[in-house]
Order: sequence, then structure tokens, then C-alpha cells
Amino acid sequence: MTEERSEAIASFPSPAGAREPHETTSIMGLPFHRLDHPTLIRVFQEGVRERNGGWIVTPNLDILRQFTKCPESRKLILEASHRIADGQPIVWASRLAGRPVPERVPGSDLVLSMPEAAAQ
Repeated sequence: MTEERSEAIASFPSPAGAREPHETTSIMGLPFHRLDHPTLIRVFQEGVRERNGGWIVTPNLDILRQFTKCPESRKLILEASHRIADGQPIVWASRLAGRPVPERVPGSDLVLSMPEAAAQ
């Protein structure tokens, strides 16, 4: 593995108190957590139950552009407890980086699935 590629792969810790870090893949300096939709729901709910707090950001290409250009956006995005790919081009880029994210998780889908999971 090249040095450049190894820099694109990072391990980023979960929210405070979480039991294990979640692997990430960095695209243009933004570490995306490598979680599929069901795992994200489960991990986030575990964090809520443990009162760890946290929040999810679902960057697409436009948000990735803002991340690279705007220091305020960069800071805000990096503070999210979960950064999940919401754009097929990001999924493709992760494959090229050699550490694919499992799938695209649209934020619009989370608006429906997160309350549904919380109600159970």
C-alpha cells in the first residue's frame, strides 16, 4: 500500500464512551465512517441509550466541496459523531481509495428510518 493511500485510510473514534472506533475512509481529507444504514441506526441508538449524544452528517459532493473550501464548514463537519456518504460519487471514490464505504446512506432516508427505529 502506498504512503498516499495509507493516509487516505484512517481510524476515527466514535462518540465519547463508545466501545470501539469505527473505521473511516478519507476522501479529500474528510473521514467518512464505514457504516451501512442498519449499522448506523444501531450504533446511533446505542449512543443515545448510553447518553453519549452525537449527530450525523451525510456529505454529498456539494458538502464535500464546502468542506474543502470553508473552514467553518470543515470544523462543523468534523465535529459530527457520524459522517456517512450521501452521494454515489463518494462511494465510487472510496472504492478507488481501496477502502470502500459499504453503501450510500441518503440523509433523506434517515429522516424516515431513524424515528421508525426509535419507536420500536
